[in-house]
Amino acid sequence: MKVPRRSRVPRSTARDRARPAASRGESRPARRGIRGRVPATAEPVVDPVALLEVRSSPFTRRAAVFASVLVLTAFSVAFPVQRYLAQRKHVAELRAQVVNGATQVAQLKKENELRSQNFYVEREARLRLHYVMPGEEAFRVSDPPPAAGSPDAAAAVAAGTWWGRFMQSVATAATPVEHPPTGMRRDPRGR
Repeated sequence: MKVPRRSRVPRSTARDRARPAASRGESRPARRGIRGRVPATAEPVVDPVALLEVRSSPFTRRAAVFASVLVLTAFSVAFPVQRYLAQRKHVAELRAQVVNGATQVAQLKKENELRSQNFYVEREARLRLHYVMPGEEAFRVSDPPPAAGSPDAAAAVAAGTWWGRFMQSVATAATPVEHPPTGMRRDPRGR
């Protein structure tokens, strides 16, 4: 009886497993062309111009990752910065309102103090209401009325007293319309 022959595959020992593959001789180029066991292969010829063309590209994977990280960072920072600037603007507007309110309160306090003084009330009554103290005589001087056809007449009517303008508008409203505006029909029965 024949015993099957063992294959000639070398066993890997613990020492071989601990050594890197390059030191075991597995990845060495075949140079045994002298004995004839393994045919010798020529190393491929590398064109230096082709290497320069391949390596001269500015867009590498690292650059793409770096650019995407920059864009992501910009987007993640943009919204909070925008909110911060908007809040700063709002705070500045509120501070300006507080300053305006404080000046207005100071002015109103000063006016309130003046109104409690007798001389202020007397002065305002003389200026605004044309009042006089008992025993005094008041004179009112007015310009002569302008001529009816002059352009100053219309300005005088427009700038007249409010009760004069009111009475003139009442008089104008009381006059009947001779010719109604276009599109309106006059009812023959007077309605």
